Amino acid sequence: MFRHILVPVDFTPKNAGAISVATKLGRRNSEVTLLHIIETIENIPIEEMKEFYGELDRKARRDMAKLEKTAAQSGRRVNSKVLYGKRVEEIVRFVMEKSVDLIVMSSHRPNPDNPARDFGTISHRVAILSPCAVLLVK
Repeated sequence: MFRHILVPVDFTPKNAGAISVATKLGRRNSEVTLLHIIETIENIPIEEMKEFYGELDRKARRDMAKLEKTAAQSGRRVNSKVLYGKRVEEIVRFVMEKSVDLIVMSSHRPNPDNPARDFGTISHRVAILSPCAVLLVK
């Protein structure tokens, strides 16, 4: 069924549910990749803000190591990746380049009184643009 499962993370508590679901899905030898995108500031080269991005990168890699260690307790092959760019675009690009079969990502419950407000969320945009299946965990 699923050989490569991607879990985009933002280091909020809601990621735990998505990671838990992802490590229970797929084949016995499936791979789970945890992906964090450091959002870049448009029209400002990364080199101009090297110290700023460097601190974000160090923190992200520390947090990813913790998530990876916890997820690996499931017995699945787990790895992590930190990328720079715009979140939705980088997630979709990663999916296409790495032959991801399924994206499992956390999402919030939509507001029934104003459902249109949720159409611009990262999870909604990824679900629309992704070339593979997307499972939203609430």
